Amino acid sequence: MRLVVAAAAALCACLACTDLPEEETVGLSTLWIRDSLAVRAILDVNGRGDLNVGDIIGIEDVDGERRVTGLWLQHVSAALVLPPVLGDLQALRVLVLDTCGLTSLPGHICGLRSLRELYLKGNDIQSLPADIGLLDNLMVLEAPDNHIDRLPPELAGAEKLSALILHHNLLADFPAELVAHPVLRNQGADMAFNKLCNPLGPAKEDWLTMRDPNWRTTQQCP
Repeated sequence: MRLVVAAAAALCACLACTDLPEEETVGLSTLWIRDSLAVRAILDVNGRGDLNVGDIIGIEDVDGERRVTGLWLQHVSAALVLPPVLGDLQALRVLVLDTCGLTSLPGHICGLRSLRELYLKGNDIQSLPADIGLLDNLMVLEAPDNHIDRLPPELAGAEKLSALILHHNLLADFPAELVAHPVLRNQGADMAFNKLCNPLGPAKEDWLTMRDPNWRTTQQCP
């Protein structure tokens, strides 16, 4: 037993988790170890081995096991690399990627099926992958101040989405599927300061007006 405790404590120290009481290290699960190693790998691939894992993660008990449920990467790198190991964080609920220099959203993010909140403010993203609709627990998608000029119809597949924040982008249109979205139909969508200048049709225009009666005056039209 002492060897198990010592090994767990050594691993915990390696993962910059030394703030845990020694008795808690005994119960470290393989899922917690996998989560922690995945976060460390993300830091390492971005040349930020100097950062403490504990400073950028949120931790909760999920089904009786300690898991990484929050990940804040906005200060890690201005040209962030997101390796496939990110997909190992299957308990992740909040992912913050603001101002990370992203030009696209890696597909493995769309495999994070527990994700509830995704923050992408201030990047250089031009489009969102179709598989984002697979995030069936996603409730908040914030991607203002990007270069997004199109949205995939599959986004409507994220049926719990209740906040879609896309102001200050380059959208000239958006999928009709969003108008019929069961939650967005009655809740928040912000598409101010885009390029929604041409006629969109009554259904889309009424949908926008319900959320912002002045949406037309904010669009960046020639």
